[in-house]
Amino acid sequence: MATGVSASRSVRRKRVVTAAVGIVFSLLVITGVFASNDWLPRTDGFSGDRFGWFGRRLPRNYAASNWNPIPPPSPTPQLSKEYIYAGSRLLAVEDANAPTPTPTPTPINVALAGNGGTASASSVHSSGYPATATNDGDRKGLNWASGGGWNDATSASFPDWLQIDFSAARTIGEIDVFTVQDSYGAPSEPTLTDTFTMYGVTDFDVQYWNGSAWATVTGGTVTGNDKVWRQFTFTPVSTTKIRVTVNSALTDYSRITELEAWGN
Repeated sequence: MATGVSASRSVRRKRVVTAAVGIVFSLLVITGVFASNDWLPRTDGFSGDRFGWFGRRLPRNYAASNWNPIPPPSPTPQLSKEYIYAGSRLLAVEDANAPTPTPTPTPINVALAGNGGTASASSVHSSGYPATATNDGDRKGLNWASGGGWNDATSASFPDWLQIDFSAARTIGEIDVFTVQDSYGAPSEPTLTDTFTMYGVTDFDVQYWNGSAWATVTGGTVTGNDKVWRQFTFTPVSTTKIRVTVNSALTDYSRITELEAWGN
């Protein structure tokens, strides 16, 4: 009886081994067929191209280990705004991605002699009152009667004019006119609120050359003036020269200490 059982077990083992050998052989045959036909997953050693089962070409962003697609990397978020605080108080919001603005040139006094301006006038009272005193950078009119400012030569006769020619065409958007102060012997730095009662220009036109004629700037026709300093701002214009035409003044003469034109 024991011998029969042993024989039966031996037969079963042989069958299992035979079956296993058959399966392994079949797998080897199938693998060989797949390999010979390039049906197995592989990477081409020359081109680097990848292939899946049955020779299917895979995208280059598939992982080499498991042939699963790799999602493209997410773009790094860019800061769009920067919030500037002082404690809990929001001071400003800046756009970090905004293009850098082109810097605006700082305006200069293009009428200044040091910037190429040349002064002239309809007449000059004497050498102590030259037109050139009106573009030397001194707004006060210091040393009046000795180069402190311009005084015309025609008593009680108007109009008179004072002109500044630029070194080249300039784009300007502001003109400033300064007349003599009551305390001309000890003048102070003028402000836009300072007034006069004795010697200043009262009626005048502020003009620029448009290429063929004199044109008055916006708000440039003045009557009844009593301010030592008058400032005129306007839409920028391109010009080669400016002038002030005086139509009336106190004490019979046109008197100007400085004439400025601001631009580039």
